[in-house]
Amino acid sequence: MNKVWLIIQREFLNRVQKKSFLITTILVPLIIPAIMGVLVYVMIQEVNEAKPDTLQVLDESQLFKLESNKRLTIVPVSGSIVQVKAAYMESDDFGLLYIPPAESIGDITGITLYTKESQSPEKVGNVTSMLTDLVKDSKMEKYNVDKETLKDIRTTEVNLQEINLSEDGQEQSSNTQIKSGLGMALGILIYMFVLIYGIQIMQGVIDEKTSKIVEVIVSSVKPFQLMLGKIIGIASVGLLQFIIWIVLIFGVTTSVLGYFGLKMPQQQAMEQVIESTSDEEVKEVIAKQSNQGPEFLQNLSLIP
Repeated sequence: MNKVWLIIQREFLNRVQKKSFLITTILVPLIIPAIMGVLVYVMIQEVNEAKPDTLQVLDESQLFKLESNKRLTIVPVSGSIVQVKAAYMESDDFGLLYIPPAESIGDITGITLYTKESQSPEKVGNVTSMLTDLVKDSKMEKYNVDKETLKDIRTTEVNLQEINLSEDGQEQSSNTQIKSGLGMALGILIYMFVLIYGIQIMQGVIDEKTSKIVEVIVSSVKPFQLMLGKIIGIASVGLLQFIIWIVLIFGVTTSVLGYFGLKMPQQQAMEQVIESTSDEEVKEVIAKQSNQGPEFLQNLSLIP
């Protein structure tokens, strides 16, 4: 066992003292927050510099009362669809929305958005959201449905708490979703760990075989002891590096975003969705989902 321990020490110290280990251990935690910082900066610049897109609207049904908002500037146009298309192609406007004739909003089919090039899902979603809200309001008015009543019905949710009972009668929170997510994340980490550091073990064996050192080592230790020592030694290096990465990435990212008063990109995207929709039900559901982060962390600490 003493020989195995010596091999573990040799593998561990040889790799920890290499410049490549120090460089990768320090640079990786800096690169990831840097990438996040660039993404956040780009998102903030896009939000600050964003101007309302001009949308031409040819409404042959005369049923939609589209109004401009901070994301879309509505410009009504008239004429045949061919003439309007030709005029649109000569303009710098974002798109042309064509609404065909219909007797009621519920009967309208074939609404088309013409654009000069493929647009982002966010921009197309702004138009879709505007039309959807108008159709909803029209149908609610048609069937005499009160908005507050519908909102109260749609947002009703039953919170079911799952409790595990042990053999001695003790109760403990189940946290099934958290455990499943944690298991998946750890599975991915194990796969990465085996892939990255398995290659290092193979490379270490090849290097020793090439330099003839293995002949001297095998003469004093068994092949099983040699391989066991190499696996444990290199695995220890990988485990140390992963721990350092997790601590530094979390610390640096939290410090940078906290210092500049920035929010995580996912939270910013969530707030943009809330701002872009006028549906109060959607806003309430999204806001509720975005507030589940602290609860997730609290439940995570309770996992046995």
